[in-house]
Amino acid sequence: MEEVPENILQGKKVLVMSINNPSKNPRPNRIIKFLANHGAVVDTLSPKTSGNLKINREFNINELRPRLNERLLRAALILLRKVSPNFELKVKLTELVYGLNRIIPYPPRFDEYDLIVVEDIIFLPMAIRNRNKAKVLCDLREFYPLEISNSFIFLLLQSGFINELCMKYLKQYRRLMLIPMFYLKNLLGR
Repeated sequence: MEEVPENILQGKKVLVMSINNPSKNPRPNRIIKFLANHGAVVDTLSPKTSGNLKINREFNINELRPRLNERLLRAALILLRKVSPNFELKVKLTELVYGLNRIIPYPPRFDEYDLIVVEDIIFLPMAIRNRNKAKVLCDLREFYPLEISNSFIFLLLQSGFINELCMKYLKQYRRLMLIPMFYLKNLLGR
């Protein structure tokens, strides 16, 4: 394999989208550190971090909280999504569930980015819809069979919509790849 220059990401603008707080969750945390250490200018669309990462700008969504009223609202939206026959309505309901309609201080300008890293597949419609010329890298870890096969609730309420997302968006691409983090370093020459 040909060596990839270490500065391949130097100055590239990258948006990392994650439902989870990158300060607390190892997957977005590792990708942000990797990108920043290779010279990328990293912005996030996620719950507010604790400031321990090299992030240029944060676009924040609220962390999912265990409050009863919020959980009931999310459950109602997910059930409505389950029975909706319209894919675009399902996407809008999902964006409401995760608060993508309330990005603080404002939604990012997607046309500024060279790369959009989608850490959670529910962000894929937003990334594709707004990407302009940016490349989109989507982490599909939800498809690890052991993570979902034993969850009746996931299989009942989430798996159908996630399969629809894949059927709609993944078939549009000629090239798909599976890259665990330790392979990503090798791919980019580290």
